[in-house]
Amino acid sequence: MVKRTLLALILFLLTLAALADYKFEVVSNYSTYDIQTDGSAIINYKITFKNIGQPIDIVDIGLPDDNYVLSSAQAFVNGAKLDDIRKSEYVAVGVEVHLGQYQILPGNEGTLEFSISSTNRVFDDDKDPNYASTEFMTTFYGSQYTEGATRLGCQFKLPPGVLPEEPRYHAEQPTRSFVDDKGRVVYEWIKEGASPYEGYTFGASFPRKYVTHVTKKPHTPAFVKAIGGLIAGFFQLVFGNLPCFCIFFFVGSFILSAVNANRRKMKYLPAEVGIDGVEIRRGLTVPEVAALLEEPLNKILALILFGMIRKGHVKVLSQKPLKLEKIGSAPVPDLSYEKQFLLAVEGDGVVNEKEAVAILTDLVKKVGEKMKGFSRKKSVEYYRQIMKKAWDEVGKDNYSESFEWLILDKNFEDEAERRYPGGRVPVPVVFGPIFHPTSTGSYSGGGAPIPSGGTGQSGGGIVSSANAIVSGVEGFSNNLAGSLPGLATQVTSKTNPVPVSTGGGGGRSGGGGCACACACAGCACACAGGGR
Repeated sequence: MVKRTLLALILFLLTLAALADYKFEVVSNYSTYDIQTDGSAIINYKITFKNIGQPIDIVDIGLPDDNYVLSSAQAFVNGAKLDDIRKSEYVAVGVEVHLGQYQILPGNEGTLEFSISSTNRVFDDDKDPNYASTEFMTTFYGSQYTEGATRLGCQFKLPPGVLPEEPRYHAEQPTRSFVDDKGRVVYEWIKEGASPYEGYTFGASFPRKYVTHVTKKPHTPAFVKAIGGLIAGFFQLVFGNLPCFCIFFFVGSFILSAVNANRRKMKYLPAEVGIDGVEIRRGLTVPEVAALLEEPLNKILALILFGMIRKGHVKVLSQKPLKLEKIGSAPVPDLSYEKQFLLAVEGDGVVNEKEAVAILTDLVKKVGEKMKGFSRKKSVEYYRQIMKKAWDEVGKDNYSESFEWLILDKNFEDEAERRYPGGRVPVPVVFGPIFHPTSTGSYSGGGAPIPSGGTGQSGGGIVSSANAIVSGVEGFSNNLAGSLPGLATQVTSKTNPVPVSTGGGGGRSGGGGCACACACAGCACACAGGGR
């Protein structure tokens, strides 16, 4: 037993000594993520190495998960076909490509092309049940083995049939998008001077009707994510050079990717809104602040209606189906989106999808214009403070206006529970038809009086649980804009479009690869450096 342990230690130390001489540049890292109609993806890499250390005779390639089909793997180096592709012994999830007689010698450049099929790559979208989602991290290599910068590119080929106006990018807007010669919509990201030891994550969502299989995402509790991230960071910091600890960093990277997926939003405001200024943009209305926060579009539409009900422009005749009526004696609205809303209501008493798109597009564009030269971060914090102060207005004369700010408060339910026993919050009577309708939609009366301050405009009071208020807003929003998927897509295509051309293909030969890399900075590059 002692002899075996000693032998293992000697072999391990010899491996470390060999790894110390691996050094290379990643000249370019191009990748393609080709999403198929069955929910699988064909992953391609085209990576050019410039070797300035020991010969590169084996390259390990990390993959998103164990659902890859090893028999589908193909690899070429400088055009020569390679036949020895195995499950990796160094990477937690991935394969190793043996270069054999085509190893990349010191001082030389070599280009590895690799492809493999991976199943179950399309998942439920976090924000829209009618959409499917996928994300992808590019492969990267350890800082102790690499020099220089990388020209990094990644393409997403969306499933056949997806229309140019339908897909949504995730956190980072593509450098360009286009329709290739086969009619496929392609998103492409290009990063000049990218880090060879950093993974870059890209993502996209599209209508799920274009794929036959969508995988449900496993739920990871928040505390597990946090602990996993800490463990991954610790082992990467302390043991970054040791291949045997690759799994820890792999797990950490996977968890971070999941966290990013949960944070993503469908961006209907342009990315540059509010990034240049240093001042606070004051004077935005509740719906405009909701747009600045990128709240769901149907909720913004509901907030517009709440404001118009409070101001006496319209009244609710019934909720299911939602029927509105313009109040003839009401003054003309001051805000352009309210004027459009009133025109939509006239006649049939409903707001259809086309009318909703026009209203929301106008509002979102105006928010973008108003935020030019102002700080989004500081402005958001300013309005968060207004939401907090709105709680002090409960029951006072201006409470009906403050109530709309409360609906925006992300901590609404917790704050209600803290301030009011059982989380039962006073509701202004002007909003009674929304939260306590009768069969005709009119206010049913009754309920407890507002506990403090005056009754103000309300003339009386009712109370509802915080949960019921949140559910009521969601239900009312859905009744108002029942076709949210189409609504969101149409508004985004007008307010934050990704340019689409109709020509050309991918613009480069051979494609490349874009997958969740080995995700182990030390291990991946040690294998890419060759020698074991």
